[in-house]
Amino acid sequence: MQIIKDNFGMVLITIISISYLYLSCNFIINLDEFNSLKLNEKGDFLAGVFSPLAFLWLVYGYLQQGRELKQNTKSLRLQATELKNSVEEQKKLIKIHEDDQKVRHEQAKPILEFEGLHFDPEQIVMVEANPFTGEQGYEHKQQDISFHLKNLGSPIKKIKIFRNESLIESITLLEKGAKEFIVIYLTDEEQDNLHKNSNFELQFILSYLDMLGLEHSELYHIGLNDRSEDDEGMAYYKCHIRKINISPS
Repeated sequence: MQIIKDNFGMVLITIISISYLYLSCNFIINLDEFNSLKLNEKGDFLAGVFSPLAFLWLVYGYLQQGRELKQNTKSLRLQATELKNSVEEQKKLIKIHEDDQKVRHEQAKPILEFEGLHFDPEQIVMVEANPFTGEQGYEHKQQDISFHLKNLGSPIKKIKIFRNESLIESITLLEKGAKEFIVIYLTDEEQDNLHKNSNFELQFILSYLDMLGLEHSELYHIGLNDRSEDDEGMAYYKCHIRKINISPS
């Protein structure tokens, strides 16, 4: 029944065509008169008889083509809607994945603190006395800045500290709650600049791998200011440290 319903137009046109041919052959066309016609007259006669059918099928074909075009247009619209829905679903999945990655990255981040940041102005230190003379020994040392690098977040590994592209400290692993003592020695030029100025700043790069295996590189500046001197002329400074940038590789 569904097939007949879907093709009702063709069935109707076919019935009309068969009925028309039957009536034409039995009631309209006189075979004796038809046989007596000349060949060109027979052609004109048949053209006149069948032209209504040809026109009827032409109209039906036009209407059927329009119907198929509508169906194709509807199908294309449905496909476009499905494609749009698919794209939206993909966007949602990508957003979920990105949010999940952000959460994982946040969870893998360390929380670094610099405890006990201190500037040591001493340039001459006392060493063990000479065992033969008993005289106290002294030696020259570079002024330095020291601190404890403490991690309050997720563990990090392969920690490296660079100054002027030179490696000055390397730590294999820094667990959560662990800390390492770091000493940064000033160069002779930096010591001269420090003595000439009341404010001084140096920088270092801290690189490490987080628990996801991502490499990070952080630039820090250490500032020395508010210079003061004791009775012996020893200069002291207040120290502060600030992070300039974070650039995951």
